Amino acid sequence: MKKFTIIQYTDPMCIWCYALDVALRKIEFSNANSVEIQNTLGLLVRDYSDIIGNDEFTPLRLQKLKVQMKSHFLDAAGRAGLPINIAHLEQKQPRDITSLPASLAIEAMKIVDERLQGAYLRRVREAFHSDGLNTSDESVLLDLAGEFLSDLNAFRNALQNGEAQNALDKDLQQCYAKGVRSFPTMEIVYEGKHQIIAGFMGYEELKEHISRLTQGEFIPQEKGFSDENLLEFVGRFARVSESEATNALSVDKTTLKECVERLCSAGILAKQNCGESYFITLAQNSSCHNGQCQNALFA
Repeated sequence: MKKFTIIQYTDPMCIWCYALDVALRKIEFSNANSVEIQNTLGLLVRDYSDIIGNDEFTPLRLQKLKVQMKSHFLDAAGRAGLPINIAHLEQKQPRDITSLPASLAIEAMKIVDERLQGAYLRRVREAFHSDGLNTSDESVLLDLAGEFLSDLNAFRNALQNGEAQNALDKDLQQCYAKGVRSFPTMEIVYEGKHQIIAGFMGYEELKEHISRLTQGEFIPQEKGFSDENLLEFVGRFARVSESEATNALSVDKTTLKECVERLCSAGILAKQNCGESYFITLAQNSSCHNGQCQNALFA
């Protein structure tokens, strides 16, 4: 089976990159054996002074930036159906608007285990855009890494010994070489052919680009809605938004909600409200805790 690759030039604080996950997750879920998604970091904001300066007008520029960020967040949420939290923006200080610490952490995760980079990148995005956490704070990034790693020593070492910075520099050089200046940008690669496309898009538009590049040789597969497919989708990505589930499984919101509530009542799924929408996860098994499985008879 022929395969194609989507290289996503991205940044963890970019709201439109977060919104693009709705389309990318559908592609990845239904075509797991024929698509590979890679991430190259582009560093949207290296230093807050690049955006709001460092003088007596910095507080006013920060206030203006927060207004603009809220507008972008709400626009992206409306177009992609994202669960977002804009309340946390009011507490942001100048040092909190750089994406450098998060980018270095994501590079560190790739160094420790390349298979985990994509999931950790997504978790950092959720933490900033939906959970209201400060992803410029190293302690927050370490806590998030602890959701994936039982031992954080190698992760800390990669952050502290320059490995993560070197990896980020290589990503930035790749962005420059490809002419990437905005996020999200994707490069679709198939049988030696490349196409670079910039900006947010939905699944149907992305599907058209893939079909055009492959000259119809590859047509993305799609999975229909069922309890089993919903469980498979949630199990694959751990935490999915309502819009991701409706798009991936081609189901309306009402039908999805009824199914989620039914499976929540059965102790199979869990629902987490956020903003105007919600996330879906697998329900936690109370017999498993801190790396130990307890006999169900005594749980």
